[in-house]
Amino acid sequence: VEIEEFDQIENGDTVIIRSHGLGEKYYILLQEKNCDIVDATCPFVKKIQNIVFESSEKGYDVIVIGDKNHPEVIGIVGWVMGNHHVIGNIEEANEFIGTDSKHIVVVQTTFKLDSFEKIKEILSNKLSDIIFYNTICYATKERQESAVDLAKRVDAMIVVGGKKSSNTKKLAELCSVHCPTFLVETIEDLDLKNIEGYDSIGLVAGASTPEYIVNQIVDAVNKI
Repeated sequence: VEIEEFDQIENGDTVIIRSHGLGEKYYILLQEKNCDIVDATCPFVKKIQNIVFESSEKGYDVIVIGDKNHPEVIGIVGWVMGNHHVIGNIEEANEFIGTDSKHIVVVQTTFKLDSFEKIKEILSNKLSDIIFYNTICYATKERQESAVDLAKRVDAMIVVGGKKSSNTKKLAELCSVHCPTFLVETIEDLDLKNIEGYDSIGLVAGASTPEYIVNQIVDAVNKI
């Protein structure tokens, strides 16, 4: 059962925390309800949570680079013990007003590396006491680089994954710079008429896309 509200949880329930993670207060609430917690938080996300928790306890202001509405970022912010700021893009970095406080910077695991580098340069010029942690997931970085390399060598790309998934949307965005790109969540989303005119088709899948869905789409493309 997928839940959105904590009042749906009964005492003693087994609760799985998904890979995006949750803030500290939710662990406390689950413990108060004597729940069996199965923590499936991604290790890379857990690392960021630990960084912001320990740094904020030492008096650092925390800057999180990422989408403020993304569950991963919401969960990371939930481990900050003091002041925090979320910067989502270059424009927001330019608008950020620096202070004399000491800062640490972490990054959403699926954030684009080139955007992070530009934001890092902007913040370095604004803040005198700042420590950067490049917490972009290396698997995400490698997947993005491979997708771009493939998109440069084919006539069109199919990106398979959740349409609300941050890493899948970024893959589609990166590929679309180099060739026509189609984002599909399941085989039902794939209109074969859209790709019949292309000689070569590249395919990449999001980090959590089930293998069977990928195989279905590969089989459908191979038939034409």
